[in-house]
Amino acid sequence: MSTNRKRVLVVDDERDMCWVLQILLAENGFDYRIAETGEDAIKLVEATEFEFALVDVKLTDTDGLDLARRIKAMNPAVHIIMISGYYYKDDLDIQRTIQLGIVADFISKPFRHDEVIEILRRNRQTRGEYRRAAVLRAGTGLHAYLPDSGGGGKEAISIWQA
Repeated sequence: MSTNRKRVLVVDDERDMCWVLQILLAENGFDYRIAETGEDAIKLVEATEFEFALVDVKLTDTDGLDLARRIKAMNPAVHIIMISGYYYKDDLDIQRTIQLGIVADFISKPFRHDEVIEILRRNRQTRGEYRRAAVLRAGTGLHAYLPDSGGGGKEAISIWQA
């Protein structure tokens, strides 16, 4: 993969969905890798630094939300966008992962092609800005602003009680 193109990991067990996303990403200047299982996705994340991960919520070998947590733990700077035909953006599980900073956004299936590209571009613009991320300790009510410096954003700027 070239270093100046945006890297996207696509994780979906539906080959037709992977094919559609592959064409869409290539036409819009994104480098991509396809994983049809959670296990394959983890192997790719170990070997490659991705800017985005498009992760299906329902996979045959693992729960997509659990996979998103694992990917985020391995690469805190990755923007994870969940994709699902089963869940909606206002679902409590989806909202919780968004509030915790694990998931950046959500796309419902079926989706419009321009919606996918718009969400990727919008999330790309947040890089380099300060963003709100939850301290990953459930129930504490503590939140922190973390810089997205490309180094995983480990330096807390301020912490406050919600």
